[in-house]
Amino acid sequence: MEFHPLSIYWLACTTVRETKDLLPDVPAELYRAALEGNAPPISLLTPILNQLHSKLVGDENYQMLYDQSRFALLKLTLNRNRKKTTMEIKPELTADTDDPAYNCGRLLSVFNETQKKAHEYGLKGATVSEKYFGTASTSPAYVFPYLVKLNRHHLQKIGKSAKYAGGERFLEEAIFSILARLGQTEEMRRNKIPPAFPRTLDLQAQGRFAIGFYQQMASDAAARQANRKINDQATESETK
Repeated sequence: MEFHPLSIYWLACTTVRETKDLLPDVPAELYRAALEGNAPPISLLTPILNQLHSKLVGDENYQMLYDQSRFALLKLTLNRNRKKTTMEIKPELTADTDDPAYNCGRLLSVFNETQKKAHEYGLKGATVSEKYFGTASTSPAYVFPYLVKLNRHHLQKIGKSAKYAGGERFLEEAIFSILARLGQTEEMRRNKIPPAFPRTLDLQAQGRFAIGFYQQMASDAAARQANRKINDQATESETK
């Protein structure tokens, strides 16, 4: 079957491990949502997030940036079931929101990138996102204080790298910009005191966490690609 990532069928398939397990009522609900403007059932969040976590942990070939169907359905479900007090998910990264769940997801994404750079993109074994995504998305206060400390070690390692030294300053500022949204002040930063992370996240907040992680990763990947293009053009210009 031809793959159309935003078709109702492929959106529905993000709720199951294998297409043969897809129940007919899921596509039917999505058809109604498309035709009548209804909100997809909030209960869809559970299988979407369960399958996401399963792929992160168990599928070494999983590339989240190309998982367009899953995050499109997640965004649709969250926005149409949105409470007045929660953020609306935009098509791209929302860096100025104070939503704790979304910002915790962003933070884990930057920690993940910092770890990979600290190992010069040759990390053997699980990344922090593969190890801690599940706990971080449900009980942030339980794991983020540890991840903040671990991240300091990764920043120090980057600072000593012959290849990436200097990059730690940019990452440190990016991390603080997110921590500030979570309540960390400059004084807390100087004294290495993390903010108070949420104790638990409900199902919709877990969805916003996943979207924050995904959109931060996509934004950073786009920035790196743009920088590579600029550097390549500069190199080409110098060799002429």
